[in-house]
Amino acid sequence: MVQYPKGFSLIGAIAIWFVFLERYYPEEDRWAFVAPMSVCRSGHGVGVVNGCLYALGGHDGVSYRNKVEYFDPQVGEWTTVGPMGMCKAVAGVAVIKEH
Repeated sequence: MVQYPKGFSLIGAIAIWFVFLERYYPEEDRWAFVAPMSVCRSGHGVGVVNGCLYALGGHDGVSYRNKVEYFDPQVGEWTTVGPMGMCKAVAGVAVIKEH
């Protein structure tokens, strides 16, 4: 079982090619919509660093993406970090250290 930081749960796409996202609140056993990513995507890599959920690459239904952005649950917004060197989709992502 994956352990997430307190007050944070995995955010997932509702359906392929859509940008709508939901967040799960386990204490209340409910889902709620959160701010959308800047681009719709599927097959993107995800990782949690310092309580923020990072989305890397993916496919938007037409082309592969190299965009990286993160969701800060304290602020409730996505922030663009910058592009990866190459477009990637369905790539594995691992967090080695949370710094």
